[in-house]
Amino acid sequence: MPGKRLAQWRPPTNGSCCFDYCSLFMPQTTLDLVTKRSGGPHAEVKVDKDRQMVVLEEEFQNISPEELKTELPERQPRFVVYSYKYVHEDGRVSYPLCFIFSSPVGCKPEQQMMYAGSKNRLVQTAELTKVFEIRTTEDLTEAWLQEKLSFFR
Repeated sequence: MPGKRLAQWRPPTNGSCCFDYCSLFMPQTTLDLVTKRSGGPHAEVKVDKDRQMVVLEEEFQNISPEELKTELPERQPRFVVYSYKYVHEDGRVSYPLCFIFSSPVGCKPEQQMMYAGSKNRLVQTAELTKVFEIRTTEDLTEAWLQEKLSFFR
């Protein structure tokens, strides 16, 4: 399956429980989904450690931030690519593609390192510019997202 190589994986050294550099391979179908630039689907993406790939876990249509947060695991990290209808102060409407890194408190350190180590490469590969992080799924609300997007003109 064609795709883009995100990083080279090396196992932990010296008995460490974290990764020196995470390896992930994003299949082209996943890359196509996360780079759509319209008000289309929202994707929950996870790291498949065994296959060393970033994989699409679930795709949603027309889901609010409040509904989305109920779909995210409370104890496992996830990447979310979310197309949001944003109404600017002057009345313009845009559909920014937001990358949300959910890294809940209480995750296994190995998981946190694997996701954190792959986040920047994934963001660069998919050319995402609205990048946010949450530490608890409860943070993901419409008000929170609007506040974050208000910094972009």
